[in-house]
Amino acid sequence: MPCTAVAHFHKSRRTRYAPDCTPKVAEPRRHRYRSVDRLEQEYGAMEFLPALRTFLAETCVTLKIQPKRSDVFDVYKAARIPLPSSYHLPDSTMNSTKVHAVPSRRTKNARKSDSPARFDMVLVVEDRAGRKSDPSGIRGLRVAQVRVIFKLPGELGGTNEQEPLAYVHWFRPLQSIDPVGNMFKLVRSTRQSRPNASIIPVSAIVRTCHLAPRFGTAAVMESWATDDRNEFLLNKYIDHSMFEMLRHHAYE
Repeated sequence: MPCTAVAHFHKSRRTRYAPDCTPKVAEPRRHRYRSVDRLEQEYGAMEFLPALRTFLAETCVTLKIQPKRSDVFDVYKAARIPLPSSYHLPDSTMNSTKVHAVPSRRTKNARKSDSPARFDMVLVVEDRAGRKSDPSGIRGLRVAQVRVIFKLPGELGGTNEQEPLAYVHWFRPLQSIDPVGNMFKLVRSTRQSRPNASIIPVSAIVRTCHLAPRFGTAAVMESWATDDRNEFLLNKYIDHSMFEMLRHHAYE
């Protein structure tokens, strides 16, 4: 039986998440039949199975089957997110952005470097009421890192018409401001020393965002990567739209 709660997830009152614009459509390129083991090993989705069980329990109350390690999923490399029009840039051609979730890939050509992983940071609608009270600002939003973009298989209530889902790792809520850069400070959220993870509909994603590392006084190694750092700054200078969203809150 199709999981209608997932198909109409954004209309449910049970969830904290709500869409900001129209439903999002994933890119057609996909990897078929990815196992849970592979998602954990290649995508770093260590909490995928418990997060999926929680998601289905909250949105598919009629579903009797529990997800298991032997299940396989169609995984997408990217999803395209439509952006709301800007009051200050009404003629801007920047009407959408792509969210990527791509693991590193070894090249067969010895002359070429391996392809690095790319797991984008995004702003997600977590609090519907907060977002409604501040539709052009940051209230009601929370930063997360997308690790997997996928669709539910048929045995778990998935259909071709349903929008894709995203497995994300959360950052702590936006609260404190860095006095030097005047930007929000961010730290990864954990539960019992493991990533605080959730499954969300792609339509809950408002846009991508850029996190700048909050470096100290120590030297930075050439091999540094985003996953090696725990403290970040939410970069409000990455584009005009982000500056517009954050400029008022940074001075509150």
